[in-house]
Amino acid sequence: MQPESPSPFEHASKLVRYYHDLVAKDASNVEWQTGLEAAQKWLQLISQEVPSSEDLDSLLQMLANGTNLGSAWFDLKLGVNAWARHLLSKHVIPANSVRYLSRFF
Repeated sequence: MQPESPSPFEHASKLVRYYHDLVAKDASNVEWQTGLEAAQKWLQLISQEVPSSEDLDSLLQMLANGTNLGSAWFDLKLGVNAWARHLLSKHVIPANSVRYLSRFF
């Protein structure tokens, strides 16, 4: 039996804590700062009942532009991608309003 996957909120919260701890150790590390910013942005969007398409697209673009930023960044990209696809499949946001999902990787 496979363990249950964390909810998007739990996943994003874990990544915020992870990047926060890294930034606390080295605030000059731009990659960790970027990871923290992206994880916080995702957590903020998750907390909204209906996130705006523009904000979601902005986060997806940010993630698409960040390459080779480590395994946590890849985990963040996977989590946001799955969450965004879920929103689209449930028609929470219109499919034609998100430009960067198809070019996500």
